[in-house]
Amino acid sequence: MLIGADLTASGATRVSGSLNFKEKYAPEFPRVETVHTNPGKVVTRAELEDLGIVVPAEKVTPVTVHAHRSGARGWPSY
Repeated sequence: MLIGADLTASGATRVSGSLNFKEKYAPEFPRVETVHTNPGKVVTRAELEDLGIVVPAEKVTPVTVHAHRSGARGWPSY
């Protein structure tokens, strides 16, 4: 489902009543308006992913950390 979201957006949100200062709207910047609310509604990340509102979480591969073995090189001296 495409909803016209900015795929390069940072994830920041705008506060209702504030102005949207994007160059493409200059000089008449639109005022952000809340058009729908649902107090108390809780959704899961999976529900948001299904709606196409957020991208699926990246799969993270754990990194193995090996303990330092003292040897000829030793610890660095900063």
